[in-house]
Amino acid sequence: GLYEAMRECFLKAGVRPVIGQEARSKHTIAALAAAGLGIGLVPQSTASARRKGLVYRPIADPFPRVEIFLVWQQGAAQGAVLRGFVHMAQEFAAW
Repeated sequence: GLYEAMRECFLKAGVRPVIGQEARSKHTIAALAAAGLGIGLVPQSTASARRKGLVYRPIADPFPRVEIFLVWQQGAAQGAVLRGFVHMAQEFAAW
């Protein structure tokens, strides 16, 4: 997962981060950073919000890649929304 990939990147760079608090929610990560309690990694969508008092910087390649999956209920009706979402995902995915 992403956690393991990031840990490996730090180790390869010779950096051993001191982790005092971990958060899964992008909003919690931003709030902890805003409170001065550390730094975090957030998706571009969170950075687009540009919360006051925070600095956002993109991370250049090589950045760890993780697999993500499209998931929906088995046997779900193939309605227009689902078909459209799958079509859009196929345009960006390697499947």
